[in-house]
Amino acid sequence: MYFIDLNGITNERYPGGARFSPQNIVAPEVLSEVRRRFQIDPKIKMRAAFTAAYGSPIIAGMQRYYQRRLEARNLTQTDLTAINTEYQNELRAAIQSSVQIDINHSLMGLDTAAGMAIARALPEIWTEVYSTRFNIFANDGVTPVSIPPADEKMGSVASVLVVDAALDTMRKGLKALAEDNRFSGLMSEQGVSVATLAERLSTFDSIYFGTIKAVAFQAKDGVGIAYTTVTRQRLAELMRNVAQYDAALDKLLRPRQSVPSTEGAGAFSKDALQLGESGIAEILQLAERASSNEFIHETLKKRQDTAFEASALQKELDIVTSEQAIADLGIPREQATTALKELVKQYDDLLARADASLRTQFRSLYTPSAGPFVPGSFLPGYAVPALFAAGATGGLLGVLFALFARRRGSSAA
Repeated sequence: MYFIDLNGITNERYPGGARFSPQNIVAPEVLSEVRRRFQIDPKIKMRAAFTAAYGSPIIAGMQRYYQRRLEARNLTQTDLTAINTEYQNELRAAIQSSVQIDINHSLMGLDTAAGMAIARALPEIWTEVYSTRFNIFANDGVTPVSIPPADEKMGSVASVLVVDAALDTMRKGLKALAEDNRFSGLMSEQGVSVATLAERLSTFDSIYFGTIKAVAFQAKDGVGIAYTTVTRQRLAELMRNVAQYDAALDKLLRPRQSVPSTEGAGAFSKDALQLGESGIAEILQLAERASSNEFIHETLKKRQDTAFEASALQKELDIVTSEQAIADLGIPREQATTALKELVKQYDDLLARADASLRTQFRSLYTPSAGPFVPGSFLPGYAVPALFAAGATGGLLGVLFALFARRRGSSAA
């Protein structure tokens, strides 16, 4: 049994945003490297001997701590609820920040010492394998850019669309880097920051690319016509979505009219009945509005995002379908090509430095927490997580039992 604390992995995400699972630690690529380093017979099926699951050695101590807090005198119901909520939050955080590794060495024909050695090496091998073979450090919203040399001169509609896609990728990547506090001081080799490169990208679009795109689409070739058709269809779809969001919001925000009921009025005076039903109706309306408030905000956000996308597509159509003839003579294409190459170079350099920064910050994805050790008898790999889960559940039930007992005691008094 071996416990490790996770470094740089929060909310089940690696530093770059890729999803993490304890099963990554016993992935085939990791176990293959374990087999190679420890020279385990190829005929032995290793996977059945390895178990990795969320777990922490501090759970038992945490349970005792909260049990003592619950035993304090003069606790109100509010105090009990607050302690229980705090316990559940800390329990969840403790479990998801640590992993328990179990290796059944007997299934592989190894002795206890070999099993412990493998347990120590397993998270180290996992860190090495996932750091070098998988994309766990690069930000999810950041993608490298590579423009084929044939498209760099932007001499055709197809080439212009290739460059347009690359520019869009760079805009999104720079936005993701700018919003990530870990890269606030990031600079390229030539001292270009994320904000500076974003500004240069905007300048390139204004001076060079906007005109080049408009001129290219004046040719009205097959690629341009197909692109324009698809763009119009997408814009129409977005506008329909905006209309649907508007209708939903209008229905949600429109004041509702309530009609008081007179059923059962015999037991009350007329005035009392009207007042009571009016108050109930108002309370129901307030409760309904409160429950739908989150949905309204979510719908507004979706409507706003859809409208922004529609606006961008409309601007795109205005450029590629302009009836005004634009002369190609004034476009300095060589300068545009040079500027484009420099933008891509600076962007990819920033990405490489961001990746290197995370790799340096998280050289190891784990810290040993407890073990490795063998309990009274070496249990099968599948049994220890089950016992841990049972212990955690038992602790929670203990807390709930204490709450119940205290409430009964208060009632009896």
